[in-house]
Amino acid sequence: MPRTLPITVALLLAALITSPSRAAAPLPIQDKAIDWKKGRSEIHLHYPQTGIDAIDKKMEQYALDSNQTDMHLGDLRMPHDYSSGRSNFSLTVTYEITRNDGEMFGVLFDGNQYNGGAHGIPFEASFQFSVPNGQQIELNELVDGRRGLSKVATLAREDLFRQFKGSEQKVIDAVHDDIINATKPDYIAYAPFRWGNDRLTLTFSAIGGYAGGDHTVVIPMANLADVIRPDPSKPQPSFSCQTATTKIERTICLDVDLAKSDWKLALRYRVALEQWKYSISLDHKYPAGDPIQQQRHISDMQSRIDKLIASQRAWLAQRNRSCASGDLTCLRDSYKARLKNSDL
Repeated sequence: MPRTLPITVALLLAALITSPSRAAAPLPIQDKAIDWKKGRSEIHLHYPQTGIDAIDKKMEQYALDSNQTDMHLGDLRMPHDYSSGRSNFSLTVTYEITRNDGEMFGVLFDGNQYNGGAHGIPFEASFQFSVPNGQQIELNELVDGRRGLSKVATLAREDLFRQFKGSEQKVIDAVHDDIINATKPDYIAYAPFRWGNDRLTLTFSAIGGYAGGDHTVVIPMANLADVIRPDPSKPQPSFSCQTATTKIERTICLDVDLAKSDWKLALRYRVALEQWKYSISLDHKYPAGDPIQQQRHISDMQSRIDKLIASQRAWLAQRNRSCASGDLTCLRDSYKARLKNSDL
């Protein structure tokens, strides 16, 4: 007579075999809206709320702070006397949920601000959060820092040039520098993106000017397999934690928020230097107008570069002296103060 399993064990095994694995439930989404109008000025803001405090605060903060409008719930205070309604001003912010699968929550904001000029100013911003802790995850934390961003940048650049293949030469010439600049690894870190299960989608604006619209790049995850971090919620500073040797570096590698500050500071520093160097290169490439005025501008840009390099070195020396023991509070205060620097 064949042996049989107890009924409870048999039912459990049958359920495991015949039932698909259940993913965590998506977050419930509540749409929040702010609509305000007075005279020729109006504001229409939408943002999601999920029930996870860390996510909800970030969503509300972005919507209210979008594009430098000074607004608070129940108290709209607009710059340049927009609140009187005499000026022609409008601000619209909408959003799209790009991922909500119980593992990650993604949002893409789409906005437009009009100040009375020839056209409005479009802007986009993306956010990704791990669930259920609500930790915000940046692209550099998903793809192993600068190494991963460099690979994303290369693939995005190739795709964008492919999109313009076959266009008239004057069009290719017009977008060439835009594509090169937009796909620099440090600038890729600022690009709005969607992190899906099988693809990374990036949005690039103003390639060839605002009239050119947005250009989308889709990169299969299989092409990024060697740079995807197994756990993006772990600290990812501007340096490799595998080679951390000092007490300061080890402390940074143990604290998520401090690692984010270290990455943000290094990124801002590099981008500021890049922008000023690029401005100088344009002066040399396209000499025009008063040569004396142009030389003054070059000298001013070089002075800014020298000043920023000197101040960054001075800050690093001060940080290393004051926080040599690796004290967490000391390091947090040091980075917080440095990130307030107006040059970054």
